[in-house]
Amino acid sequence: MNTIRLKYNLLLVVVLAFFTQSSSAFENPTDSLKKLLRQKQDSEKEWIELSTKLGQLYVYKYPDSAYIYLKSALEKAEITGLSSEIGNCQRLLGEVFFNQGLFQQSLKHHLKANNYYTQANNKTAIAENLLETGMVYYYLRQFSNSEKSYQNALKIFEKLNLASGKANAMGKLGHLCEKKSNFTMALYYQREALKLYKKINDKAGTALILENIGSVYEDREQYKEAFNYFTESLQYNIALGNRKAMVSNYNNLGDIYRKEGDYQQALVYTSKALEEATILKDMFQKSAAYKDLSKTFNLMGDYKKAYENLETGRNIYEEIFNEEGTKQLALMQTLYDIDKKNNEIRLLEKESRYNYSIKAVLLLFIILIVISTVLIISRQRLKIRKNSELIEKNKKLHEKEQALIKAELQNTLLKEKQLTSEVQLKTKELTSNALHLIRKNKLLEDLKVDLETINKNGKEDPHKHVKSLIRKVDYSIIQDNEWDDFRKSFEQVHSDFIKELRRYCPELSSTELRLCSLIKLNISSKDIATMMGITHDSLRVARYRLRKKLMLRREESLSAFIQNI
Repeated sequence: MNTIRLKYNLLLVVVLAFFTQSSSAFENPTDSLKKLLRQKQDSEKEWIELSTKLGQLYVYKYPDSAYIYLKSALEKAEITGLSSEIGNCQRLLGEVFFNQGLFQQSLKHHLKANNYYTQANNKTAIAENLLETGMVYYYLRQFSNSEKSYQNALKIFEKLNLASGKANAMGKLGHLCEKKSNFTMALYYQREALKLYKKINDKAGTALILENIGSVYEDREQYKEAFNYFTESLQYNIALGNRKAMVSNYNNLGDIYRKEGDYQQALVYTSKALEEATILKDMFQKSAAYKDLSKTFNLMGDYKKAYENLETGRNIYEEIFNEEGTKQLALMQTLYDIDKKNNEIRLLEKESRYNYSIKAVLLLFIILIVISTVLIISRQRLKIRKNSELIEKNKKLHEKEQALIKAELQNTLLKEKQLTSEVQLKTKELTSNALHLIRKNKLLEDLKVDLETINKNGKEDPHKHVKSLIRKVDYSIIQDNEWDDFRKSFEQVHSDFIKELRRYCPELSSTELRLCSLIKLNISSKDIATMMGITHDSLRVARYRLRKKLMLRREESLSAFIQNI
């Protein structure tokens, strides 16, 4: 039974190799391997190695094809008893499932691979498989098992004195510590990894670890140090021509600029990341770049661009999700098909003695197919007719909906026009009130000056009377009831201004709120002093106290701050 199943899988591999080669003879770099695969049917070990290599090449792009090649190589390796080759197949099958997000299935294959590598006493393969097993545990949120796998891999690499392996293991341990918010240990492991990569002059590894260290500092909100490490990593990747890694560098640098408030530079670097991701056709990085651009535009107050970029990033992410779902579905379909075929083979083996029965079943099956075909065609015709009627109904309904939408749009435009007219009217009314207050308070100031002159030159008895008049004029300047009318008009035009000010600084007095309202209207300092009945020096003091309460820095403009509320 195993022999028949193996022959079926071998046939499936050969057919798959033939059709994939014939359909992409000028594009697929695996053509030579497929050709050799068909030529090496008699050499079991070479056939297993070639099939495993083909499976490895298809792991990311065509997981269903990768599964077929690896499964066939695994079954043949199990018959020949080649432990290392069995381990390689199990490990790559684990990688196939890992890339599709099927972590439990991935873990099962990696654990089997570890057992076979142990039987073969292949220390290097054991350590490398442990690193991948640790990654699976990480995505399963089993952090203790993940750390244990990484530590075991590190011990083996230390015994083998493999610097690159030690550096890789330490980098993964550092990443795990970072995600557990143990930044001290994260930096320790990453720096040890960095020393090893520099020692063996592994520039790609050095660039990766520099970026990891920058990420730790970013998590600790030490943006200057993070910026330096990201920049150094970028320089390495530029020298290496590693454009995929450069995308990540540009994205990280854009994040740092955004978090430090330098939004223009953030846009520059995130745009570079988007440009490189577009060239590389890296949909995931494109989605991330658009989302980062959305965050930056949002912080800049450009909500339209923020929304547009966020929507673009979301659409790309949906495309990625759909593509990954398609790949996962294809893989599951392949698993189902292989399992189904194996079951069919077992059934055929049991019923091989009943040839006449099989022929009868086949004949019945053909008749059923014919009947089913006739029924399907009839149903399809009926369905097409019903669909045509439905399409016509939907068309009429759509036309009605379009007419309603058009009418609603016209009503909305009329309402918007009416609201615009009302705002303009209120603005004119507010300006008129402000000018009226300025003229009245200017008149009262002139009257006050005249009364003060009379008071200086008059006799003793009228002095008291004149002083009383001066006090009344002062009170009239400051407490005039027309401020209430002005306030009401102002709040109608700038409805949330006072609320936002009080939310930002609850300690503001009514006089300070009045000063903020006049600044909001772009009234000159001279007119503000007149309206509030104070001198220019007093106004300067009032503005100073207001800045202090609002906690504005020296370089920040009070007027600009108020206008932005």
